[in-house]
Amino acid sequence: MGAREWSNRMERAVRMRSVIVLIALVILPGTQGCQSDMAKQPAPAPYAGPLAPVEGTLPTHGRFPLDRSQMEVFSPNNPLPASQQAVEAGRERFSIYCAPCHGPTGQGDGPVAAKFIPPTDLASPFIQENTDGWFYATIRNGVRLMPRYGTELSSHQTWQIVAFLRTLEAE
Repeated sequence: MGAREWSNRMERAVRMRSVIVLIALVILPGTQGCQSDMAKQPAPAPYAGPLAPVEGTLPTHGRFPLDRSQMEVFSPNNPLPASQQAVEAGRERFSIYCAPCHGPTGQGDGPVAAKFIPPTDLASPFIQENTDGWFYATIRNGVRLMPRYGTELSSHQTWQIVAFLRTLEAE
């Protein structure tokens, strides 16, 4: 390889590096704004609960969840007839979905509660004074650390759990 050929190669390499540096100087400042904007954007607090639907939007599947205050107004009473069958079906669902945290008697003494934050005592008079609709919305939508069960339980099954909750007594 001659000196002239070597010189041409070096010139091309220098030009290529200059082009790469120029492209980087043009592109990189534009990406800096994206990174800082994403880091500074508003975000809900962990375990903040379900978010309200964005105004002017429609659900693509199912219905909007009603929160506890809405359910207290729209459906304060359990629509299922009070029966032993509904209570027993509710007890069965409660033992599957609720008892790991709330315990079999709803007093917050389930096996998960022993290693985590103890949940609310569902038999306490303070909780029992709420409407059936309040219980329904809490089960469907979740609250604080409690997950929502709106997709796991049908509306009918949720009302059965509410029927069972009404049988709990404080110790």
